[in-house]
Amino acid sequence: MDELLQFLASITHWASDDPTVRKRRAWIFLGVFVAAASVIGLAVAFNE
Repeated sequence: MDELLQFLASITHWASDDPTVRKRRAWIFLGVFVAAASVIGLAVAFNE
């Protein structure tokens, strides 16, 4: 849990004042999150 909080803190610290950079990073983060969720979903589906 601590690693997750540190990761989130690093992301918020990583946020730039430049709106285009911030938007791009938000999309990258969203893409990584969706990819991880789909991989977990596939793993669960194949385990059953």
